[in-house]
Amino acid sequence: MKTLVFGVGSVLRRDDGIGVRVIEALQQHALPAAVELRHGAAALQLLDFLAGRQKVIIVDAIQGDGRPGDVYRFTLPGLRTETGSYTSVHQIGLVEVFTIAESLGRKVGEVVVLGVEPKSLEWGLELSPEVAAAVPQVVTLVLAELGIEQRGAPPEDKWG
Repeated sequence: MKTLVFGVGSVLRRDDGIGVRVIEALQQHALPAAVELRHGAAALQLLDFLAGRQKVIIVDAIQGDGRPGDVYRFTLPGLRTETGSYTSVHQIGLVEVFTIAESLGRKVGEVVVLGVEPKSLEWGLELSPEVAAAVPQVVTLVLAELGIEQRGAPPEDKWG
């Protein structure tokens, strides 16, 4: 498996589950055999799956200065320089995970992070309406990162 798409979050904390919900939606698509879909409740779980990847696409709830449902796109170098403005909702963030991975010799190729601004991180199983509306857009963006065209019009651009 050369490409990993990893959804970070917990479906028990409403919008924190965006990564899991995107992975579930991607499972409905015919993806190349070189693409592996995974999800986990913590970004630190990524360490188990990074070795030998040419590309890693991460979907997570990321708090920035936007409106709920806004979608952000970062590469790893960009995420490292933007950490003051955009933060993961998890105790150990993505920048720390990749710093640990590098110190362990687990180098990966390209890293793309698609973050969605959460509205609610309270206990509950449903995404807020704003974040639920972003799921199809994030799926389209992941497919584009994989070089897969999706039929139909792309969703409205909400890039933050």
